Amino acid sequence: MLKLLGDIYSDQKQNDKAIEQYNKYIEIKDDNDYVYLSLGKCYWRKNMFEDALINMKKSYELYSNSDEVMWYLVRINSVAFEGEIGKILGPVETQFGFHLIYIDNITDGELPDFEVVVNQVKSAALHDKQQKVYDDELSRLREKYIIIHKKNQGKFQKRCLQKCRHLFTM
Repeated sequence: MLKLLGDIYSDQKQNDKAIEQYNKYIEIKDDNDYVYLSLGKCYWRKNMFEDALINMKKSYELYSNSDEVMWYLVRINSVAFEGEIGKILGPVETQFGFHLIYIDNITDGELPDFEVVVNQVKSAALHDKQQKVYDDELSRLREKYIIIHKKNQGKFQKRCLQKCRHLFTM
């Protein structure tokens, strides 16, 4: 519900209210890449680039396949790397308009260890294979069987009994 409220406020460009709802959501559940991306967009629209960058990086850590997150990160970094500490850069055009970027600090990047990257790639490949097997099996079962959800099970049983009684009273 909090995420939905955040989305509604965000769509209406009520960034402060959206930020409040997204932060409440994160206090409860902090592993949703979409919420961090949405929070980053709200900060971006408020020209709060440092907070935007922090949340978009968190979104990217949780789900590194997001093209949208990459677009923002590349946009921010491409401009930021052209400048010097203490300088204002821009204007930078984004889908939200034009922005100025102030560089207050530069931190050198680090290359991850090869073994870490290899393990991440192996893990992602295994996950993709497992997901495909799961999806294929679920599709096969859906074609073969009627799926009854536990919360609807009682209603389904009553309908079956009514139909059975109807057949026997004919």
